[in-house]
Amino acid sequence: MRYNTPGFAAAMCIALGACSDGTGPRTMLVTRIDRAVLDSAGSLNVSFTITNVGTQPEDVPACGGQPGPRVQRQQGKRWEEFAGGLCVAIYSMVPVSLQPGASISGTTDVFRAGPGVYRLVISYQLDGSPRAVSEQFTVN
Repeated sequence: MRYNTPGFAAAMCIALGACSDGTGPRTMLVTRIDRAVLDSAGSLNVSFTITNVGTQPEDVPACGGQPGPRVQRQQGKRWEEFAGGLCVAIYSMVPVSLQPGASISGTTDVFRAGPGVYRLVISYQLDGSPRAVSEQFTVN
């Protein structure tokens, strides 16, 4: 049997491209950091806004109807889980559905954070990798 190398290569590229993102759906959630302040005790207070820039509704993980992001801190070239993502069992953990063009604002506080480079992770892929992430921000 004889293979058409260019045709076979093109077919493989298309097949691999169709399966390249097997970790889960992409998100159209954009997270803007409105304010990030480190107080004199070293506590970090972050105000943020999440906007659905897509054409379909998107679910935002929430606690008691408020978005509950995780906070990651940059250590060298890696991002490490630092704080957040907890919800006391008396609060509902039902996600907030954001319609296209809609936004929701929230705040998160981290005690004893200290100076550094941080980012918020709004949601995760099925494999545990970040899915909706804010831009990094620095606090001193």
